[in-house]
Parts: sequence; structure tokens; C-alpha cells
Amino acid sequence: RTPSSATSPSPSTPSGPTITGVAPGLGPAGVPVNLTISGTSLDTVTSLELRKGNTVIAQANIANPTATSIAATLTPLAGTLGKVDIVAFASGKQLARLVNGFEVV
Repeated sequence: RTPSSATSPSPSTPSGPTITGVAPGLGPAGVPVNLTISGTSLDTVTSLELRKGNTVIAQANIANPTATSIAATLTPLAGTLGKVDIVAFASGKQLARLVNGFEVV
């Protein structure tokens, strides 16, 4: 008989931030837009970007995020229309991304 190998449960690691939504979901190019980002573990986020592919079309520093919400003002670059990603960072490292989370109109 072969002894069975026991496996120990792997320690749980805290999950990073997630972005689950944004309000409003669209805004004009070239005009400041006040956004409320919702999600989980957002209190570690220090900056946000709107990106079309890998091109940054707007960015904002964040002050006083909570675990479930971030308020930010971003101004999408003029001439960049269509759906864009919302990307959250801390210390220059990407933490979360909501693909096609915002539309520039």
C-alpha cells in the first residue's frame, strides 16, 4: 500500500482591489468629468487613469479613497472617442482594471 500524501491548505492571500462600476458611465472629451468608482479594497488606490489600449487619455490623483468608493475628476483628451478602460494604481503599480468601463462621447 502506498501512503497517501497529505496536503496542507494554502494560506489565503488578501485579494487586491477590484473595480466593479463607475458613475456616470460616459462623459465628453475635453471636459472635466466627476466620476465615482465603486469596487472592493479601493482604499489602497493612489491614482486612476482612463486608457484606450495602452494609451493614457486622462489621469487623476486620488485623495481619501474608501474601501468601496473613489471620487475623482478626469478630463478625457479631446479627440479620443469610444469605450476606454479605467485603471487603478498604487505606487506606480497597476492594481485593477475595468475594461470598457467608461465611454468618451
